[in-house]
Amino acid sequence: MSTLLLSNMFVERKNKFAYSSEEPLHWKKTDFTILRHNTPNTKEGKATWINEKILLNVGDKTFILDRHLVNIKNAIVASESLLQLEDDWDEEGAIATNKLTYSRAIELLINYSRNLLTTYNSIISVPEINITKNGSIDLEWRTENYILLINIQNTADLNVHYYGEDYKGKTIIKGFIESFLINNDLAFWMQKLV
Repeated sequence: MSTLLLSNMFVERKNKFAYSSEEPLHWKKTDFTILRHNTPNTKEGKATWINEKILLNVGDKTFILDRHLVNIKNAIVASESLLQLEDDWDEEGAIATNKLTYSRAIELLINYSRNLLTTYNSIISVPEINITKNGSIDLEWRTENYILLINIQNTADLNVHYYGEDYKGKTIIKGFIESFLINNDLAFWMQKLV
């Protein structure tokens, strides 16, 4: 469903409507439900359709993200420069990452971000996306009370390690991921990273 931005309000149509090219469209204020007010950069009297989904191309895959995950999308786009690094990028013998390792990291980030949004109605904070000396990719979140590191190894098979810590309660979560299926324990713990 699309959302209409009208007079500084996001609105959504209450009922489906039939459209005939023979009849002009007439909308009344009562046809819409207000979703929220105070949208910046909107001129009074102008209406703009807001895209609900964001398309993101990574390698040979196209991902569809909810518009609430735009910050995740922006972090992914910014991290694409990691693929430009060559061997010895740190002048100390570091190995470059490859497209497979990078795309696995991005797919995991997208999968867990979407899962948190749909399952827990939580928008995860943006992680740091970095390359390590051995060409693996780190996804790292640090908040005031929590840290989570997900390391995607630069190997032929999917090999992912994760470690999370709660500074206050000293709760630790750690383990391995060997598929793109959501690890429910990890996803539940990731709610803390909003």
